[in-house]
Amino acid sequence: MHPDLRFLEDLREAYKYNADHNIYYMACRDAILKFGIKDLLVVGCGKGIVEAILPETVRCYSVDVNDADLHIADEINRRKPNRAFAKLNLFELVTHLRGRRFQAALLSEVNEHLADDIGALRVVSSCLIERGTLVLTVPNVDRLVNATRKALGMRPHFMAESHLREYTKTEILGKLCGVGLTPLRFQEVCLTLPKDRWVGKILSPYHPWRRNVLKNIPHLATYFLIVSRLSKFQHTHSHRAWSLE
Repeated sequence: MHPDLRFLEDLREAYKYNADHNIYYMACRDAILKFGIKDLLVVGCGKGIVEAILPETVRCYSVDVNDADLHIADEINRRKPNRAFAKLNLFELVTHLRGRRFQAALLSEVNEHLADDIGALRVVSSCLIERGTLVLTVPNVDRLVNATRKALGMRPHFMAESHLREYTKTEILGKLCGVGLTPLRFQEVCLTLPKDRWVGKILSPYHPWRRNVLKNIPHLATYFLIVSRLSKFQHTHSHRAWSLE
């Protein structure tokens, strides 16, 4: 087992979350490294797990609204330089940052919880430098579990009660383009099987078989990861619009 995955499994055991979260944490890390990101704003950082598996050379400024999660984030990143955590609502970012902008932002599993997901994309975009990068993950409403339910004549369901929406590929790409973000990379992440709480005891969530199957049915992935670039025009427009607040 890769050392990062072993570390993540220790965290999962300690904090009791689903294994598929570790898969998108690693996907986020890999995307950040692939695009050479060194200065990162993490919005909705949760327990700071992505920060914990990123190299120390990546500077992370991370915000969340949950005190308990921020305490954990501080704890698991306490030995890492270039890490800072703050309690802050996403829609307070522009005022709080006082004009500071970042090379990139990570917005992972956040938008589905927000009443104004498009407004959130605009706020985060306004915190980026010109041609800055957004790494976004969202749940796929058409994932395998829901496709199976649909085939059985059942209604799809959301992953969590706190989700206000989940996304199709077309919907999330349309929202990104609508706020001036140009998708550079689209990746389907994780294959969650029906009754996976029990199936996973036999077929590990990290088993290569799942990755191989996902290559053949990517539209049934559990999550989408999209890396987007901010256009020069949209950066100027967004900054002016939000600086009026």
